[in-house]
Amino acid sequence: MTNDQLNQYIKNYLENDKTQSAIMITADWGTGKSYYIKNKLVPFLDSKGKKCIVISLYGLSSVRDISQNIYMELKFGAIKKKSEWLQSGKILAKTVVNGVASLFNINFKVGSSDLDKLYKSVDLTGKLIILEDIERSVIDVVELLGYVNSLVEQDGVKVLLVANEQMIIKCENAGLESSVGENSIRHQYKYLEIKEKTVNDIIRYNGDTIEAIENIMKNYSSAYFDRMLELETPENGKISTIIQKEIMSDKNISNNNLRSFMLACQKTVDLLNASDNELNYDFVKALFLGNVAYFLKHEKRDIPLWDSNDFLTSEKLGTYRYPLYRVAYKYNCYHEKDSSALMSNNEFFKKRQDKIANQGKLASILNIIYAYYLETEKEVVDATSQLKDMLQLNNVPYEEYLRIANFLISMRGVVPDNIIEDCKLAMTENLRNAVNKKEIKLVHDSGIALETVGQKEEFENIKKDFREIIDKDNNRWFEYDYSVENFDFFCSVIQNRKREVFLTDKCFMSKIDIKKLLCLLTQLSARQIYKFNGIIRDIYYFSNVSDYFAFELPFFEELNDGLKKILTSNSRLDKIKVKQIEWFISNIEELIGLLKRNKN
Repeated sequence: MTNDQLNQYIKNYLENDKTQSAIMITADWGTGKSYYIKNKLVPFLDSKGKKCIVISLYGLSSVRDISQNIYMELKFGAIKKKSEWLQSGKILAKTVVNGVASLFNINFKVGSSDLDKLYKSVDLTGKLIILEDIERSVIDVVELLGYVNSLVEQDGVKVLLVANEQMIIKCENAGLESSVGENSIRHQYKYLEIKEKTVNDIIRYNGDTIEAIENIMKNYSSAYFDRMLELETPENGKISTIIQKEIMSDKNISNNNLRSFMLACQKTVDLLNASDNELNYDFVKALFLGNVAYFLKHEKRDIPLWDSNDFLTSEKLGTYRYPLYRVAYKYNCYHEKDSSALMSNNEFFKKRQDKIANQGKLASILNIIYAYYLETEKEVVDATSQLKDMLQLNNVPYEEYLRIANFLISMRGVVPDNIIEDCKLAMTENLRNAVNKKEIKLVHDSGIALETVGQKEEFENIKKDFREIIDKDNNRWFEYDYSVENFDFFCSVIQNRKREVFLTDKCFMSKIDIKKLLCLLTQLSARQIYKFNGIIRDIYYFSNVSDYFAFELPFFEELNDGLKKILTSNSRLDKIKVKQIEWFISNIEELIGLLKRNKN
């Protein structure tokens, strides 16, 4: 049933239904029920002169709370003119009045003009009461349905219930498992029995996901989103179709919650606002789709760690088709808006595009490979053979290697294995023979899903091999001569290595020669001490640090004691350096406290 069809159905219920029953919309969490109510149903009924009273039961503890919310909405929300209350021939809901009379200290045993006015004020003629979030209410569901039955049967009110009914049944069953005796057996059928009496019709809400995605994106004032909504790609179609069919339908993503999608939109827009410069459209699109995949995949879970084998993107945190960018990961998980990294990634993306575009033959080959599932077998095999020749001549940008590897693995069974292996070998040799490996940046920002465990392991092994080749100069970072002249280079090696690699190794300070470092510190400048202090904070300061570095506590205690001895034994030390060492001590002691507290 489409949204328009559902609108018409509910309008007909409101106008013509004589069953004195409620109706129910049920669907899983996050499928857009509340979005439909707010953005489709209420405006539609309002355009037809019908009013809705929407009450969320989330946080309500009694049916009296429902009555009070309905009354307050009637008095201060939808109805503005007091004269409407006094018209005759209206539905006067005594069930609601019973719940709110105590607000005015009214005694029901004594006739009262105040009570008469209160009855008349609760006019529900032509109005629809919508009760949402039933499964999130702490009100006993049997009591709630009894209340609804009183509204629809005794007062003639029209009620729409909105729920995830499977969660209601699940909760009911969970309660029954702990109860015993005949009462529990009778209670087992109570919900279904009273629902049968109270609810006339149940609609399984499927929703229009594509429409909801587009409407959500339109709510954000983003020129990038506007362009995504306008443009279509020949192979994928509209952005909403891509999200629904390629991300929400990915077998590794079990959550299609629109709230998670809204969060992905918000985080993306917030991150993009970190830059005042115009960004490459294709880069922004890749960044956004990686975010969508991330939030649908990791909703309400612990913050996942960035894998040390990942480069600028991670398909583990996103998907193979739409990996998560590291710059987005830092903002999503740690609220770090890194505008310089954002611009650097943007420039890298654009240069990569330009390199391929400027090589007409390579662009044609890659266009076939990256859409091989739409081509003929002969075209794909020929294109891959030509790619092999170009790789062996080192005429393919390094930046494209991970994406190429992803598609090569996916094409096994279509392309002969010897061609694929020759391509992989050529890429490995090219990286190994590269003059300046530190300038090489690899990214896997849009690929294709790998179906088997073997394929995924093969891709992980390729990434690991590439990483080891590129990081060859940095793998033995701790081989430092503790000289002043090499200190800045030592710091740059550590900073290039990133926190995630140290998390994987679970060591940093334990690899440092503490005695040599303490001797060196007195010779360093204030700026250099400040730099090393910052490196320590970058590596160690996060909430569960002891999960990774607990055994390094004695090394920090040794460093702390040594720093204090430097201050007491060097009275002529530059006062600025003294201040830097004091700050260093303060940070080390804070870290020691974290390690001790978390360890305990």
